[in-house]
Amino acid sequence: MTQPLGIDDFFALEAGEYLERLATLASRAAAPNGDELVRFTRALRGSALMANYTPIARAASGLEHLVRSYRDGKRTWDTELAGLVREAIDVLRTLVERARSWSADDQARAERLSAQLEKVVGVGPKPITGPIPAVSESGTRAFLAREAAGLGSVLDQASRSLAGGSAGTEAIQSVLRRMQPLRGLAALADYPPLPDLLDGIERTVDALSRLELPADAAGERLGSAAAGLGRAARDIAERGRPDPNADEFRRFAGLLLAPERELPPIVPIESLFFEGDQGILHRGTPQRSATAGSLGAAAVVSRGEHLCQTADEIVEAGSAPQRDLRLHVLQSDLRTLAAGLPAGLDVAVEAFAVAARGAITRGMATDEPARFAGLIREAGARLRTFTEVTQPATLIRGFEELIRSVEKLTGDDERTEPRGRAASGPAASPRASAPGDVVPIEMLAPDADLAPTAADGWDIAASFSSYEALVAGLPPRTAAPLEEAVVGIETLLYQGRPALERANVVRREIRTAVAASTPMNTLRPLVDELLDLVELALAD
Repeated sequence: MTQPLGIDDFFALEAGEYLERLATLASRAAAPNGDELVRFTRALRGSALMANYTPIARAASGLEHLVRSYRDGKRTWDTELAGLVREAIDVLRTLVERARSWSADDQARAERLSAQLEKVVGVGPKPITGPIPAVSESGTRAFLAREAAGLGSVLDQASRSLAGGSAGTEAIQSVLRRMQPLRGLAALADYPPLPDLLDGIERTVDALSRLELPADAAGERLGSAAAGLGRAARDIAERGRPDPNADEFRRFAGLLLAPERELPPIVPIESLFFEGDQGILHRGTPQRSATAGSLGAAAVVSRGEHLCQTADEIVEAGSAPQRDLRLHVLQSDLRTLAAGLPAGLDVAVEAFAVAARGAITRGMATDEPARFAGLIREAGARLRTFTEVTQPATLIRGFEELIRSVEKLTGDDERTEPRGRAASGPAASPRASAPGDVVPIEMLAPDADLAPTAADGWDIAASFSSYEALVAGLPPRTAAPLEEAVVGIETLLYQGRPALERANVVRREIRTAVAASTPMNTLRPLVDELLDLVELALAD
């Protein structure tokens, strides 16, 4: 989440932008537009008032009177007026930069500028009333309504650009920049569901930037968010608070929780170039990247704290749209919940995250938010107990229980066997192998007339010929004849309960792959194996 700006930081950004616009207008060779000069000067004065910088606001008020006299035709844009306006802009820029470290010298400089401008205009000094908008309810409402409407306009433009296929990176990043003023307002939390709406917008832009969300889906979300911000701006201006149950908020939350659309299929790289020795493919074993270290105990506990806090926020949501917006944030956080956790624990936590995301996508979390939030809070509480000496296996068993509870919530508890340990590997062989059951490796060699040749890209026959030459030099075997040592292939397959346990592991792999939007051609072998395992389990 973006770090909120303080009121002083926001004033420096906003006032600096207004002064840049004024400097550009005043530096032109031709006479500037009077309406533009008055508009930006008034905006500068309002910004200083909201931030409670009274001396700067008074100086900006003097400059506003000066440029208004030019706009109304009382003064002409000559060398004297242009120089006076440019000098005032330079002094104001210095004062704005010094606002966070204000001193008595800065106070005196602001008063001298105010007196000079008021003398030129011919008006008496008018003291600016002290602290209002930064802490006043009316000023906050005006600021929120203005910024919400402005952000909604930017979102609407970005949505149209995405729909037309012409949105660039700069247009998308401008949305995040336009959000900063609202993010920097401490009182934003008093106007739900605006904070959660901004979270949804930010995560949508992030998913689009990482190519995890199709452009048309992102455009639809941003367009719905623009409608929600427009509604919020109207409600704040008319009623003082946005309606948390407005249809615009409901629609945006519904789009965030809707099942994700599949991205276009991945094209194999070898299909983009010709085959042969001159191609771009190089067969072989890829280099293994360095294995990342697991997180320390403090980081694991921090993730648990975050889950507990998120669960509380879901329960405390004041409206259904606000609750759904917070569920979407949780859904995004669950994607990386298991990353970096200790070996064994990461598999169990990932399985829990997949099950929890499924509950959100299927709507079970919205139907029973208190029960779902309780499971999330319990998962966070288990992670909070992790220490440097904690054995992951002690937490894995607890997460297995949580996974079963989430699956009961979603109705996906059709299993007839207990879930296998997440930290364990594939299920054991259905029966122990006795020494007499070992199959001699030479029995796996193909017959000479069936062996692939070098023309087929293989040289396995030559490999077995070398093996037979090595065997010829060994002492004679005393084992039983080969025909008596042959083991039926069916005895090497999973059967009964081991088949069910292996099927459960495969099922979990499929659900994890589906949640990660894995292409169907990669999922097909897992699905085929699952179907075969079900048949083997029924055959026992």
